[in-house]
Amino acid sequence: MSDQKNDTTIYLDPTKRHEFVLLFEVRDGNPNGNPDAGNLPRVDPETGHGIVTDVSVKRKVRDYVQRELETPIFIQSEFALNSLIFKAAKEDETIPVPRAEIKNEDEDLLKWLKKNVGDIEGLGIEESEVFFDGEFNKKSFSKTLKDLYTQQTQGLQQLLGKAAKDLKGTGRHESEEGELLEALEGHEDLDVEIGCVKLKDGVERTTFDEKTITDIPKNMLSKIQAFVNELGKKATKKLEKEDREKVRQKIIDNYFDIRMFGAVLSTGINAGQVRGPMQIKFGRSIDPVVPIDHSITRCAITRSEDLLRKETEMARKPNIPYGLYRVHGYYNPTLARRKRAVEGEKNKWKWEYYVSRKDMEDFWEALEYMYEKHSASSASAGEQTTRGLWVFSHETSRGNAHAYKLFELIKVPPCTDGNEPRDYECYKKHIEFPGKGNSSIEKQPHSLSEYGFPGVSITRLV
Repeated sequence: MSDQKNDTTIYLDPTKRHEFVLLFEVRDGNPNGNPDAGNLPRVDPETGHGIVTDVSVKRKVRDYVQRELETPIFIQSEFALNSLIFKAAKEDETIPVPRAEIKNEDEDLLKWLKKNVGDIEGLGIEESEVFFDGEFNKKSFSKTLKDLYTQQTQGLQQLLGKAAKDLKGTGRHESEEGELLEALEGHEDLDVEIGCVKLKDGVERTTFDEKTITDIPKNMLSKIQAFVNELGKKATKKLEKEDREKVRQKIIDNYFDIRMFGAVLSTGINAGQVRGPMQIKFGRSIDPVVPIDHSITRCAITRSEDLLRKETEMARKPNIPYGLYRVHGYYNPTLARRKRAVEGEKNKWKWEYYVSRKDMEDFWEALEYMYEKHSASSASAGEQTTRGLWVFSHETSRGNAHAYKLFELIKVPPCTDGNEPRDYECYKKHIEFPGKGNSSIEKQPHSLSEYGFPGVSITRLV
């Protein structure tokens, strides 16, 4: 890496410490709804200033990087996180994927499992050996199996009730229902033939227990639960420390947001956690904002039974008329590196940065354009735009100045024109920052030595 004085893109250097100040505006939109307050925009209850959470900002970064730059991200709604961790483990053939194995002698259960093994991810059967590969969640696995069985046997209970009544009354029940005949096959008191079920010789109708038939679905669900419980006892195996680290590094390599923001990966097969080098703090509006909960009507009716009595339905749309928000962020390069063994040299390690210049470039690009993209994809967002983005870059990884002192160089005073702020012009002429009025510093580093911060530069990206 070249010296800072000659580096015109030091803000892309992942080996240096950086801080940033982001300004974005919201007009007639909801920057970050509070689910505990009817999705109204978040506000500080004491001062009335608007608030946006770090999670909200990072979500927009992730969406931009995934949709616009087509870069894979980890935190998403399309896939369960445990599945992504397990997928990373399977990509490395040297990692022994956790497996649970049990022996089950229940013929009815085995028959049903074998019939549906292709529809149950991770499940396998070899004779009476049942195994499960991968991360095992007892609650969700139990629900999957029970829901599948219940769906497949929706009409069975009624058929069983009629069969039990006939067998109790006459000792015989005629039926062509394959589902019923299959369910009764193997019953110790019954002879099952094509089109007919009857009591075995020696079985008295008076002593025959109908519940042995009507309780078949209930008993099968109990068997499924017992099977899941037993499998769960064997599925507690976690990855060994060395393999866990391999999976962790694989996930870091695969996903942009893991490299930048980190994540807890200790669920499922447990790949530990990653402490992200890029940390974003809560944002706060420069002036107090006024959340408004608008009532709206729509001509679409939700339920068909309401069509005759009404033509419209009510809905709510919360927003704020206008707000300019300020967000601070920090990049710590110490958390963007990992140790790698030196090839061919025993017990020798070297530091390697897994955050690249491309990652840094993508992140700054996301901050510049993500709010406009969000406005174009969400009606509730209103009009949102990034109005300012300044990056402080240090010559060293440890840093050359306190972050709070650098943040104080960007001054955005409240609107003082006597009216409630409704556009950016109210703030634009009063914002102060190093190099203001010098167009040559845009997207070029400007030394802060004259401000008493040698070894630190500022780059205005927006």
